Amino acid sequence: MEMVETFYYKYLPTSTSVCFSLFSDLRSLSGTTLMNLLAALFMNQLLYVIGVGGVPDSELCIAISFSMQYVRLCTFCWILAMTHHMNAQFKSNLNLVPCDDHAIGKHFVRYSLFAWGIPAILLGASVFIQYRDKAGKLLDTASLKTHNCWFLDTNALVYGLLIPSTVLVIITLTYVIRGAIVARYVISMQVDRKVRNKMRKKRTLQVVLFTKLFRSNGNMFKMAKL
Repeated sequence: MEMVETFYYKYLPTSTSVCFSLFSDLRSLSGTTLMNLLAALFMNQLLYVIGVGGVPDSELCIAISFSMQYVRLCTFCWILAMTHHMNAQFKSNLNLVPCDDHAIGKHFVRYSLFAWGIPAILLGASVFIQYRDKAGKLLDTASLKTHNCWFLDTNALVYGLLIPSTVLVIITLTYVIRGAIVARYVISMQVDRKVRNKMRKKRTLQVVLFTKLFRSNGNMFKMAKL
């Protein structure tokens, strides 16, 4: 329960306030992707709380295991979507003047299909692997209950979560690094010193924020596994 309290009272309020100050207009693409990420994080912690202390019912246990695997993948996907959008913003916005995104709905639909849809496909693969390993007996949850139903069995966990999340992590880091390089190049192009300093401060805050969100998500996953 200590991890849950830490998340709710320290991590979530802090990250939300920082994100809100950075993305003042939540109707923007940055704001909507942020809200979806926070929703996925909240669902993950809610399911974690349900599993604390053990789950005697086999049907509820397998449901929690599959659901947690799904929302964990969703958090990685939404962070990737946010870093992709950050990188695109750095390339298209060469100054601090806000640009209206007339295709925000179209872009958000694409991000939603990716961040909610890809995890659903991977979950289907996890269900198949779990079903095969259990010889069709999905309600055999004895091995799952040893971890409070937070994780599936080894094969479903590795092929359905660990490998895909590793790929997502690598791509996310690539976008963060590329975004930082683009930001540095664009900042160096600014003639006005005040604009250059202001842009450096804002872009640095964005890169650091995404890095912290990414690290916090990975740390929570490691703590839950322990």
